[in-house]
Amino acid sequence: MTLHPELVAFQRRLEAVGVVAAVHSDHVCVRLPLLTSVRVRYDGARLAFDSRFGAASSTVSTASSLLGATAAVAALIFISAPLPYVVGIGVLGTLGAVFDAMRYVVTESAVTRVALLWSAFTGAAAAPGALGAGPARPIHPGVAGETVRPSLHVE
Repeated sequence: MTLHPELVAFQRRLEAVGVVAAVHSDHVCVRLPLLTSVRVRYDGARLAFDSRFGAASSTVSTASSLLGATAAVAALIFISAPLPYVVGIGVLGTLGAVFDAMRYVVTESAVTRVALLWSAFTGAAAAPGALGAGPARPIHPGVAGETVRPSLHVE
């Protein structure tokens, strides 16, 4: 599979605005801090994103770290290890989960940024009427909303 020409041009634009992006055989890899990256694929119709933590996908990485920490704590309890060891491994597992949460924030914000840059560079606009047209409608159609009008002058 070859890389779409529009994605190659987009990778050059990403590098021009300061985003580290590497071209691979079928995707562009946006490199991020905390050993994370986002793979961007384009098939001519839509973008697809795949967040990665190291060499594995984010889901596999998170599941393996949480299951590993849980297994370690269970093994320490099973062999009747001293309580400080059990608590220490439990704390390390919790810190690993916090680290994974930070990596999710980094990758999801990068996905949002890349999608916005793609729409800005390609000139793609939202579908007409996607957000609705006309004046705002109340959430509950049959109920009149309370109107609050603050004073413009401080007395």
